[in-house]
Amino acid sequence: MRGDSNLSYSRCPCGGGIIHEVRGKDEYDTHPGKRFFTCKNYEADGFHYRQPWVFGVQKELERLTKRLEEVELVINWVPEVNRKIERLEAEVKGFNGQVDKLTGEVDNLTVQVELLEKLSRVPRGGCVWTWMVVGLGCFMYDGNVVPCTSRLCHGRV
Repeated sequence: MRGDSNLSYSRCPCGGGIIHEVRGKDEYDTHPGKRFFTCKNYEADGFHYRQPWVFGVQKELERLTKRLEEVELVINWVPEVNRKIERLEAEVKGFNGQVDKLTGEVDNLTVQVELLEKLSRVPRGGCVWTWMVVGLGCFMYDGNVVPCTSRLCHGRV
């Protein structure tokens, strides 16, 4: 907790600083007297600040109580935020898996498009030596792409 000098009031409306005044009574040796937050330019004209110390402490206590309530709200909100973060991380992981799968499919389709472009230049019933998803080999084009079964194909079979 803060020391008394840091409590509540720091400036008077006149711009003067606040001092901590103790008004003592001569008849009590053991009682230090009543404490005040007082403007150092204080005059009893109503334009300067002078409040009992307990008002300042009460105001500070109210401020700290309000701050505590705000902090409790944040603390209670943290588990919910953590659950949302975990859920979003799981979603991102799932999306990354989908992206990887789709990237593989795009690569596969790219290879197939290249093969079809190559085979489209081959006359119907002809064959071509090329790479396909299954590996290097000779493939025929007769409306569909099929492995070549000719023994004389390109002299390689």
